[in-house]
Amino acid sequence: MIKRLFLDFFRVQVPLWLVAPILGITLMFGIGGGIVGARQLTPSGECPESPEVCEGFGAFWQAWNIASENFVDADAVDPRLMTEGAIRGMLDSLGDQGHTRFLSAEESARWSESIAGSFEGIGAFIDVRDGQTVIVAPIEGSPAERAGIRAGDIILAVNGVSTENWTVEELATNVRGPRGSTVVLTVLHEGEQVPVDIEVRRDKIEVPSVSWTMLPDDVALVRLTSFAQRSARELEA
Repeated sequence: MIKRLFLDFFRVQVPLWLVAPILGITLMFGIGGGIVGARQLTPSGECPESPEVCEGFGAFWQAWNIASENFVDADAVDPRLMTEGAIRGMLDSLGDQGHTRFLSAEESARWSESIAGSFEGIGAFIDVRDGQTVIVAPIEGSPAERAGIRAGDIILAVNGVSTENWTVEELATNVRGPRGSTVVLTVLHEGEQVPVDIEVRRDKIEVPSVSWTMLPDDVALVRLTSFAQRSARELEA
């Protein structure tokens, strides 16, 4: 029997993101909110799973209590982070890397922003290659392009903070910001030896997901670069 559960502490979203039929479905969980009280799993307080599964949760809560009460650094015990870590571990155990994953509240917000097709930032596609954060390409007409950011640039620092060992998510979090604010990128242009500091004023970025061109014999080539909320409207236009 589960004596306490934190599901009611959070607002849980479980959207299905259809990337493409041949790629399958990505299941993502977004959790937000704060811990305010304790509730049972169901109104009756009964575990809805089989007795074997419910009994297994006893070990989970024993581990939770031991960590909460005996961890050497009491200030490091964060119930929200522990809950998120437990969910990540549960999903990781399925072995479905890249398609079934957990998103925190912050990650869920960024995901929602990405499929909206617009965001506030500098306007550049970024990646991590061989441990280095790299500009794949600035978006045409974006603040990044106007400031002189080029494809192939290596971002060494953001506002003076080294980007060494950063993930793409960490880089995006630090580079994005409110429209009108500025960020200083220390970049090394491809083929050059001396890095330069480039100040970029952030703006609202509209990311087109559909482009097209006419080929000979009245053939239209349509390119769908991403699945955003407005992709269907852009395709119709």
